[in-house]
Amino acid sequence: MRTSKALLSLSIAAGTLADPAPQPKIGGIEYWGSACPNGGLSAAIGPVNTTTNTALLTFTLSNFAPTMGSFGSTLRMCDIVSQVTIDKGWKVQLNARGTSAQGTSDLPSNATMYLRSSYRFMETAEIQSIGMLEVGGPLNGQVTKQLTPEKGDKGIVSSCAGGELDVEFQARAVEDDYGLDMAKRQAADGKSWTLTTDVDILPC
Repeated sequence: MRTSKALLSLSIAAGTLADPAPQPKIGGIEYWGSACPNGGLSAAIGPVNTTTNTALLTFTLSNFAPTMGSFGSTLRMCDIVSQVTIDKGWKVQLNARGTSAQGTSDLPSNATMYLRSSYRFMETAEIQSIGMLEVGGPLNGQVTKQLTPEKGDKGIVSSCAGGELDVEFQARAVEDDYGLDMAKRQAADGKSWTLTTDVDILPC
């Protein structure tokens, strides 16, 4: 009995002394594409939830939502390369539960929007985490959609201390009926959306 109590005390002490998950950082950001023109992107990793050892990685794209142009379809795309760092002895896992996309839309009833997100660390570039969503109109006002990873996709994991992250977001709208009045199909800019994914903080 005394041995069991001693082991329990040691276990509690070890848990108390365990290091808390450190704060990941993102920097060295470069980006390009119609969804994130010059000055049109912000990126941040929020504070760590010490209960779950997770944080939120958030991208805001100033021109993400597709609207109907003169050819009946539009594509918005943003490629982002950045450096994700974390303290020695730790690594991060991204997109294990998908990406939440939130913004304003004015997609007509005769159109379909296709959303796609992809993540990879350049050190293991052959491993990607991809989420896709197809949604039909009408979509008006504030919209929140979840881009769920494909079956078997458990996200991507960095090397210890982080790595170079490559992210791509795409949004395409395709219109079925090209007979609508041209004034109703003019592409509009300034459709800002926020895309958020979980960052799981893991010991190496």
